[in-house]
Amino acid sequence: VAERAATSGPLVGLPLAPLMHGNSQWAAMLNALSGRSTVVSAARKMDTAELWRIVAQERVQLINIVGDAQARPLIEELERVRDDLDVSSLFVVASGGAILSPAVKARFAELLPSVMLVDGLGASETGYQGVSAGADSQGRPRFSFGEHTIVLADDGNPTTPGDGVVGRLARRGFIPLG
Repeated sequence: VAERAATSGPLVGLPLAPLMHGNSQWAAMLNALSGRSTVVSAARKMDTAELWRIVAQERVQLINIVGDAQARPLIEELERVRDDLDVSSLFVVASGGAILSPAVKARFAELLPSVMLVDGLGASETGYQGVSAGADSQGRPRFSFGEHTIVLADDGNPTTPGDGVVGRLARRGFIPLG
C-alpha cells in the first residue's frame, strides 16, 4: 500500500451509500488498498447540500452512488447550487447496486458534461459482472462484461450479441454452493 500511495496520485473518492452497502465497502477498500483517500460524510441521512459542499471542499474526483435513488436527489441539489460551488474536480460518477435510468444519465450529462458516468453491473452473489459506460452511435448503452460473465436466454443457453434475445446475466467458473 505504501508503494502504491507514493505513485498513485491524489485520487479522492466519496462513497455515498452507507458503509454497510457493498458499493461503498468496495469503493473504500479499493481506495485504501491503492493508497488513495476516501472522504465520508458524518450525516445520519443523505444530505445532498452537504455532499456537494464536500465535493467542492475536498476536491473529490470520484463519487460512488447507488442508482437513481441517490442520483435524482443529487441532481436536484446540483441544479440549485452549481453556480455557487466549484465541483470541477469531479471526473467520475460510478453507480453500483442499482441501475441508472436513461433520463437520469441524460440529466447528469447535461449538468456535468465532462464527468464520466459509469453503471456497474454485479451483485453480492456474483461479484463484478461488467459496466455500462457511454453509448453506441444509435444511443444504445455500451457494455463491457467481466471474464466470468455470460448472458443466458430463458432456456439456459448462451445468447450471442445481436441475436435479439433478451438474456439474463449469469456467472460462470467457480461458483460457491451451499
